[in-house]
Amino acid sequence: MRWLIILMTALLVTPVMAENLLTNPDFDLDPTIPGNGWSTVGTGLFEWNQSSGDPAAPSARTDQINDESMTLFQCVEITGGLTFDFSARSYTHSSIGASNNGVALSVYESSDCSGDPIETVYTDQTTFPNWALRERQGYTAPANALSARIELFSEANGDNNYISWDNVKLTTPSVPVETKNWSNIKALFR
Repeated sequence: MRWLIILMTALLVTPVMAENLLTNPDFDLDPTIPGNGWSTVGTGLFEWNQSSGDPAAPSARTDQINDESMTLFQCVEITGGLTFDFSARSYTHSSIGASNNGVALSVYESSDCSGDPIETVYTDQTTFPNWALRERQGYTAPANALSARIELFSEANGDNNYISWDNVKLTTPSVPVETKNWSNIKALFR
């Protein structure tokens, strides 16, 4: 009888691992090539760095000077009302002071991130001299959200700003979900 209870419990609740919703989040494929998940907007230089990354190479790099700014972004479909965690690892190679960089998540009523965002939320926007995790946990998207655009942004603001990016995540936290209902389980034993 004890094994039957264990089996029924295992069938009722199965943990689901948090799945990264992003394509090419570790930049294993060259993000400068269309179709490898990432797009850019802005001025400056965007390149694939095959020699460094965190926790391992490769990574993406954005370089801006003077008034240049660049955003590396990706749009994914989401379900409104769900809670999301998002993060990226970044390394500020050179910055004298005025630069601004960080990670943002914008959510949209459209399924393709078009139109004005419903809301935009950020991680910190400071400069880190070594690899650092920028993250935000527990963000609940509005019920009418159908897509989300994760953005890795960098603004030189009259400075030099060279940022490497790696290990980008957009996930829904792991939660147990019901995989079988009681009627299905009873039917197994008839």
